[in-house]
Parts: sequence; structure tokens; C-alpha cells
Amino acid sequence: MSMHVIQYNVFGRTEMLSVDGQIERLKRIPESLIANSPNSFIPIDVISFAEFFEQDQLEIMAEKFKELGFPYSTRILSDPEPLRSFTNGGVWIVSRWEILKEAQIIYRNACHYGDCLAAKGVKYARIVKTERGFSKVYNIFATHLQAWSTEKARDARVKQAHQMRQFVKEQNISTSEAILFAGDFNVDNVSYPGEVRSLMEILGSKVPFRIGVEKYTSDPRSNVLVGRDGAASYDGCSKSYFASWGQNEGNTYHPSDKTRQPCGKDYCYCPCCPKEWLDYVFHAQAPYLQPVVQPTIQAFTNKVQPFIAEWAGSSFLPEWMKGHIELTDLSDHYPVSTVFTFPVSNFDVEKPYAVS
Repeated sequence: MSMHVIQYNVFGRTEMLSVDGQIERLKRIPESLIANSPNSFIPIDVISFAEFFEQDQLEIMAEKFKELGFPYSTRILSDPEPLRSFTNGGVWIVSRWEILKEAQIIYRNACHYGDCLAAKGVKYARIVKTERGFSKVYNIFATHLQAWSTEKARDARVKQAHQMRQFVKEQNISTSEAILFAGDFNVDNVSYPGEVRSLMEILGSKVPFRIGVEKYTSDPRSNVLVGRDGAASYDGCSKSYFASWGQNEGNTYHPSDKTRQPCGKDYCYCPCCPKEWLDYVFHAQAPYLQPVVQPTIQAFTNKVQPFIAEWAGSSFLPEWMKGHIELTDLSDHYPVSTVFTFPVSNFDVEKPYAVS
């Protein structure tokens, strides 16, 4: 039985920090994912999101996903001790199939710098898929790990991975079931494959085989939103990044291929932003249930027809200081799609499962 999982960091930070077209971008995501998924011949089963911080936008998206055949979703990852975090954890799971159980942990004493403001952790969804008279349980663990490539950030990710592994053990999952991990792991598999392997070893898992034409999930050559999270300023190319938005005509920027700036042998919207593969979906290795064929992972560009979105430093600014921008991208990350195929046996004959 197949399980098609999409992971997507939607860059949905609170507008109090920066107005990045969140309202216009996020409402286009449900239909765009279905339209642009590279595995369109296999219906999407589960979608895991990162950086979904706005509750009102989440409610709008949940209703839209219900209309599109995804009636089940978890609650947003949030800290039970709200005074310890400025925002929720931004992790959310949407499912075509019933969610039997959900649980979560918040990472403790495992963060660095600005990431400590968010309630980062793990959201768990136990999902039962029923197809052609057979039912199979899938255990999905979604997360968003510490950002940046500093030594302290790497140490934080290791601590988070260990806490995630312990959380998985505490669920007492039968080895006859599949365990899947999804998330923005904030480690580039191109520049730092060794660190990715180390995190996979901690989790007892392995990265699927990459296919498709897209080599990165964060690509400043093709996505004007890359750099908007502060990376352009942090890496020292703010002026070039601003120039890549194009001319401000009628208080609206119009970025295009022609407005990109030189970056080595290429042209980029953010010349100092690296090209990175940061987002993953993978399975736990034995003794848990193993796929019968090699899983593959591929990134895809989730672009739509041009639209105008609000663009400003903060929602607190007066209206006359706010501008707009023409966009085709819906996030500063590209989503990834992974299809798993797990064996079906007589033990998987359709039967009722208890919801907890």
C-alpha cells in the first residue's frame, strides 16, 4: 500500500515580524500542492507543514483542505507553557485519512539564538489508511529543527534529534508498523551530507533516493522569497536583494528573471543566499516495517499565476509605509514529495481502530 507524503515549509511567520504576503500566499497553497505535485498519478495522503504560525490562516487552510478531500488535521504544535515561547511551533499535519492519535513534545534546552522564540518540537499523528478492503497504520513524526550552520546550531540539532528519538520510543509503536519522519531539518544535504547522515543515524533512518530536476529546496536563482527571512541581511547582500525586486511602480515591485543580480556564474534574487536542500521525508529502518521498493524524494517548484501581495517591514507600520510585490512563489522553500510502498498482509484486513 502506498503512502504519499509532502513536506512543505510555508514561510508563514507572524506579520508582526514582517509582512511577506502571507495572506495571499497561504490561501493558494492547498490547490497548488495538488496541481503541482510531481507524483500526480498517486494521490497525496499526508501533508506536513513547517512555519505555519498564524492561527487565523490555519483555520482558513483547514477548511480549504476539507473541500479538497483532506478532512483530518492535527492541532498546531504549541507550547503547553505559553510564556516560554513567543510563537507556536509552526508544525501542522493534514491528512486524507483518519488520525487515530496525535501527540507532541516541545524541545527543551535545545535551541540557539532567535529559534528559542518558537516552540519547536515534534508533532505526532497516527494515521490509518484504508484502501481496497485493507487498512494500514502509518506513524508520522513532523518537526522543524534548529536553523543556521553555526557550531551552536549544529549542537542544538543533535539535542533535538535525540529528544525526537526518545519521543518515538515512548509511543511504543509495534515493529509491524511503519514510522515516517517529515520536516525542515535545516541541514543542507549538498554542503553538509555528513551532518544529515549523523542526524539520520540518531533517528534510526535513512534519506530516500533523490530524483527529479530540482536539486534544492531553497534556491535563490528562481525564488524571490529566498532571503526575505533575514538571510540577505545576515549574509551581507541586502542592497542587491532589494534591487532584485525590480522597479517600484505604483507602490508595487515586479521581480522577474531580468531583475536578478549576478551571483558567480548565475543570476540570483539573493546573491549571497546559498542553494540548499533542507527538507526531508524518510522512514525508520528495521526493526520497523520496511518499504518493499526504494523510496524516492523529489522537490518541486510550487509556482502559480502572478498575484499581488502586501510587502512591508511589519504589520505595525502605517498603511502609507506598506508596499506590494508581484509573486509567483508561495514560500521561500520548495515542497518535497516522497512516495513509500509498504507490504500488505492478512493482518491488514479492514477493521475498526480506536481513536485516542
